[in-house]
Amino acid sequence: MTDHLNDLEQLADEILAAGEQQQTTPTAIERARTDGARMTSGLERDGEPTRYDPSTFLDKPDRSAPALEPSARRGSSASTNYVTAAGLSALDHAVREAMRRPDDAVLGETKQAAAAWSDFVAAADEARRLVQGIPAAMRRAEVARAEALADPGDEPFALPSSADARAHAEAVAGKALRHALDLRRAYDDVVLETAGERLEALEKTVPQQAAEIVSRVADLRSAVVALRAGVTTLTHAAGEARGLRPRSLPTAVRLEELDALEAEVARLAEIAADPAEPAIVPSLREREAIVRASHMAVGGLTAAIVDLARIERSEEFRHTSHTRGIPAHVLENAAAQAQF
Repeated sequence: MTDHLNDLEQLADEILAAGEQQQTTPTAIERARTDGARMTSGLERDGEPTRYDPSTFLDKPDRSAPALEPSARRGSSASTNYVTAAGLSALDHAVREAMRRPDDAVLGETKQAAAAWSDFVAAADEARRLVQGIPAAMRRAEVARAEALADPGDEPFALPSSADARAHAEAVAGKALRHALDLRRAYDDVVLETAGERLEALEKTVPQQAAEIVSRVADLRSAVVALRAGVTTLTHAAGEARGLRPRSLPTAVRLEELDALEAEVARLAEIAADPAEPAIVPSLREREAIVRASHMAVGGLTAAIVDLARIERSEEFRHTSHTRGIPAHVLENAAAQAQF
């Protein structure tokens, strides 16, 4: 029995000695846990792996965003099922909405505002191109990863990651989208700053446009008259020369229809010369409606027209004078009757 115990103790000593002599090399995972290092694409190799720059997977390499280190991140990392991140999608939507502006923004637009808008549009187009190019950057990373796995070589290296390519491409696109929104706000500021210049430009150009239209309408009228006379003469001359009957002419459009167009243009020119009106109550349009209604009433003296007459007299007819011809005693009688 004693001999058996001695044999077991001897065997235990031998195993312990062998364990002390054995030298183990910590794995990459152990080193990461001990030193706080970051894992590199799940590789467990000794030595420093070769780093790569995710910006190389972009259509146009852009190092303005931080170059991200390889990671073992999973989920939504394949280009085939790529879904835009919520934050990036919100920025992209904001840029699309920012590209809307009123249709009349170009009328009388100053050079500063036009340049600011052009800068914004160029930045917005570039930012949206970067957003649309994210899946392509991921595919390039996937191809590079497949090529690295097909020929790994002997040196340690980090496998390209589509997740890293996505993170970098999204960072670059996000920065471009925010820059575009900054330019849109700058454009709004320029529009406010140059509002006075735009008003001055419109006050000069609009009356000129009205005058040019009136001139063109007059030229059109005379040109149509000349064309009719020329075609009529041509048909008769050709018929006599060839012994044929002249062709019938189309029904002539009444050129008086152009009078309405000229009247509208003249009215527009008048409004352009005095584009603003005082904020009066009732408004000018309401006062005109009151006058039209009074014309359809028996005697023409409605309660509304009497009230309007009092208002116009209190204003000393500065704005309108629809009731200037109503005698004062008529208004007094109407007021007295209203009490009963």
